[in-house]
Amino acid sequence: MTTTIGVYDSGIGGLTTLSVLMRRFPACGFCYYADNARMPFGTKSADEVKRAVNTALSKMSGECSRLVLGCNTASVTANPDGVFKLRPRLENFSPATTLVLATPLTLAGLRAKEKGFMTADTRELAVLVEITASLKCKSRLRPDMSGLVGYLKEKLPPCGVERVVLGCSHYIYLAEQIAALYPDVPVCDGNADLLKEIAESVFPEKLSENSARNASDVRPSADGATGIRNTDITPTTDLARLLPRRRTSRKSAFRQNVLHGRKRGQKIQMAAFETA
Repeated sequence: MTTTIGVYDSGIGGLTTLSVLMRRFPACGFCYYADNARMPFGTKSADEVKRAVNTALSKMSGECSRLVLGCNTASVTANPDGVFKLRPRLENFSPATTLVLATPLTLAGLRAKEKGFMTADTRELAVLVEITASLKCKSRLRPDMSGLVGYLKEKLPPCGVERVVLGCSHYIYLAEQIAALYPDVPVCDGNADLLKEIAESVFPEKLSENSARNASDVRPSADGATGIRNTDITPTTDLARLLPRRRTSRKSAFRQNVLHGRKRGQKIQMAAFETA
């Protein structure tokens, strides 16, 4: 029986996680759910996020054998049991020289400031990424995020950074621009740890040479970076053609569209929906 992995996020950010999961587990089917009506999660209250996540997961559980939160804010704030969660692991990083970029709710849940990590107020950034992607959604070109470089220069600290941790899946679309601001500084996200956790828990028998070969273009490194390229996660590919420009009503919330993966032919169901 085919394992179906459901990935949930508030918008297009979780497509970055969907991308690496598809490459790592080519035999699986996938469902991607974008709760566009609640986007962005990062500026909501903790109770609002918990309600949205719990409602969505209860609906997704009937269609998916494994559930993944492709949203750091949802993972840190709702923290439901029995679900794989994308979230930054800060335990092995030096707070004094590590810049953690995340939404206010994620930073609060991680207690990043209290632990001494460098942070920046980027609360508008996830929305800016969505808007930028939406403007390019009708073309077949990769969304140009260079227009957000000025915002990054204004918000991020100019020096003293030896590592950047991306604690929001939307920010991965800006990995190249952020890396350009800090030459020779590793830029990490939580996808490598997520891949390892799923592989060890769900597919222990496939942790082999064959499995490693399937992940040839998604190479987790020692510092936690997944090594994915922006061209792997563009929201204008066939995988994301429905997002973020379409919002469905609750009545038709789970009328899903079956698409086919561009590289290996996995079936992918995608839906934009509203949680009550």
